[in-house]
Amino acid sequence: MKSLIPLVFFIGLLILAAPLARAAITFTPSSPNVEQTVFFTSTLAPSGVNVTWYFGDGKTTIAGRTVQHIYFSPGTFSVSAAWNLPVKGTDKGTISIVERRYIEFSPLSPLVNEPITFYARNYLLKAAIWYFGDGTVFAGPVIAKHSYKKAGTYTVRAIDLDGKSIVPITTTVVVGQMNPQLTFSPREPRPGTAVEFTAIDFVSTTLIRWDFGDGAVVSDTSPPSITHIYNLPGTYTVRAYDNGGTAVTASASIVVYPAPSIVFSPADPRPGQPVTFNAVYFFSTSLIRWDFGDGTVENDTTPPSVTHSYSNPGAYTVRAYDGGATAPTATLFVQVWPPRAIIYSPPQVSIGEVINFRAMNFISESINWNFGDGSPPAQGGKEVSHTYQSTGSFTVTASDFNGVVAVPVSVSLVVYPAQGPRAKFAVSYVLLRFDDGNNYKTVAKNFSPLKAFAEIKYEGTGNFYAQWMIDGVPFSLVSQALAFAQEWVFDSGEIPGLPTIIPGVHEVTLNIIQPKVEFAIPAIRYFVTAEEGEVALADLLVSRATQLDNVEIAVASDSVEAPPRDYFLLQGLVKNQSTLPLPFVLLRVYLEDRLIDQRLVRDLKPDEERPFESSVYNDSPDARKIYLFLYDLNQKPGRLLFIKEVKIIPAGIK
Repeated sequence: MKSLIPLVFFIGLLILAAPLARAAITFTPSSPNVEQTVFFTSTLAPSGVNVTWYFGDGKTTIAGRTVQHIYFSPGTFSVSAAWNLPVKGTDKGTISIVERRYIEFSPLSPLVNEPITFYARNYLLKAAIWYFGDGTVFAGPVIAKHSYKKAGTYTVRAIDLDGKSIVPITTTVVVGQMNPQLTFSPREPRPGTAVEFTAIDFVSTTLIRWDFGDGAVVSDTSPPSITHIYNLPGTYTVRAYDNGGTAVTASASIVVYPAPSIVFSPADPRPGQPVTFNAVYFFSTSLIRWDFGDGTVENDTTPPSVTHSYSNPGAYTVRAYDGGATAPTATLFVQVWPPRAIIYSPPQVSIGEVINFRAMNFISESINWNFGDGSPPAQGGKEVSHTYQSTGSFTVTASDFNGVVAVPVSVSLVVYPAQGPRAKFAVSYVLLRFDDGNNYKTVAKNFSPLKAFAEIKYEGTGNFYAQWMIDGVPFSLVSQALAFAQEWVFDSGEIPGLPTIIPGVHEVTLNIIQPKVEFAIPAIRYFVTAEEGEVALADLLVSRATQLDNVEIAVASDSVEAPPRDYFLLQGLVKNQSTLPLPFVLLRVYLEDRLIDQRLVRDLKPDEERPFESSVYNDSPDARKIYLFLYDLNQKPGRLLFIKEVKIIPAGIK
């Protein structure tokens, strides 16, 4: 027995001297990422004992030899396990946590044949195996591109090629069906309006060829939108070719509506007469706001027509606002004619003398006349004749439409004996001027009141009738009984005053109806300036003047030094300052109030300058004025575009 003790003791020493078995902590998955569940196992810990786990991220727990844990940040962590029974023991390990892997793609709502870019985020290596869900497999970078031939829902998988993370990451892609189409804005354009076209569901990101239907074809390298301007109204078919192809990808029909305008009826309204206004090519079906130019504003809920009556004669600007717009959609000039009146001649009536009566400013051609002497009423036109057989005072009446509708208008006259020492009523002198004594005046737009004055000399006694004329149109009527052989000054009236609504030059003259005059009545002019900030549509520059033998004449922008009683050539440039072409521009040249030259300029393009040359005969040694007018004849009546005044300074006078 004694001999066995040393042997046992020796075996025990051998056991104590042998090294302890070592086994690191194991974990799955082998390449975990943030927010993924990791399973740890201590191979040294006995089964069934309580193990205290330290995960290296500040978290601990008590569990068995197997435990699970989730890391919420990437990094490398030291993991250990400790137990006390049946004997103390520990186990250690190290784990690396990477960022969470996921797949992104763009665009988020792809269409058939549209390139899609896929991104494999936070993969350990910069390579992956891609399974696109339509049978296509691709091994390559973590950024891959793919497109689908058919619409549908596809599951995309990507496996990290680090050799460890074999668990694929998946995402779902919904591919929509291509529906290429064209949209445009605004939906109801006018000529000159910029229209933006947009190609929807087109594949190309670099090239779309556009055919706008008006002859313009553009290959656009910045799709899907492009802007185009139509110059003429009409219906156009717009075609778009994706990626420069030959087949039409999508098309759309666009209607370019004519410019809006206003028309009215009757064409020659009178005070108190209903006038019907029609808005042409307006879009609103529920509201047009009307400004009739006499202080009346009306919101009309039954477009496109509205009725209005003017209380006074004059020139009015009518503005219509489509659908509550803040700027006028269309503007119209309306001339309301003066009231009706009766005139007769000769002004001094004698027994047995034929008297000619005329109905002024009447609407109807069928008029009922009553001469006030007991003779039967006569039905006739605007001019009739009558002879009185007795002296006295008589009231003559006339009514429109043979007296059926209009209120009669009357005039009183005196029939004198056939014999008597009365002088003939006649006007021998007429002078027209403005308040400053000049025959030319410049005023601002909407200036009020602007009056013209007439100074006349007459002989005899009688009734004076005349009309103030503005640009050839009757403006107001003058009626006055005048005593024998005097001078008389009268004006055109403060209310409504000469019209100053339309910019440009305007001519004022007097049409003397009774008594008849044997000489020409002079004309005076006034110029209405444009509103502040408004740009003239055309310009006219006087650049040079020469005598017929090519001798240069001193010329400035507004004057020319010309020899008296001789010809000279006035030269310059006509310029189109608008954004639209001017097909017909008329240049008229006046020496004082006499037209001496006119010429037509055709097809004047925007910003184009065209030279002109006009021969002028300076028939006076006194200072004179030349007026140059530019008219746009594309409108009827012609629209005045520009006026220029050039002074003729007699040679040798400074």
